[in-house]
Amino acid sequence: MGHSERFIPEKRLIIVTLEGTITWEEEVQTLLDTVRDPRMMQDARFFVDRRDSRMTATPDTVEPLMGLVQQHLKEFGSPRIAIVVSDDYGFGMNRMLEQNSESELPHDFAVFRTAEEAAA
Repeated sequence: MGHSERFIPEKRLIIVTLEGTITWEEEVQTLLDTVRDPRMMQDARFFVDRRDSRMTATPDTVEPLMGLVQQHLKEFGSPRIAIVVSDDYGFGMNRMLEQNSESELPHDFAVFRTAEEAAA
């Protein structure tokens, strides 16, 4: 698994790119490392590019780790998160998270098939 983060303070934007096969634990750790980074901004916008990665998460592994992500994101106001995926499995898993986030997470969370849709 490969990943990179790019912080663009003037746009309050953080771009996280994930590549290769990635476990849910690795993805969560990458996101936790990003929100713990000293460059993290209040009310930031996250663009998570998963188009070149393959997700191995299952519903059973996603739910327990969401609490960790929730806990750390609360410290940063109301971040907006756009996730872009290219495969059906990743889209379905992230749609499940999106639906759960509507009632449980203190931020906007949406999954998209293209970067253009996410940017709109």
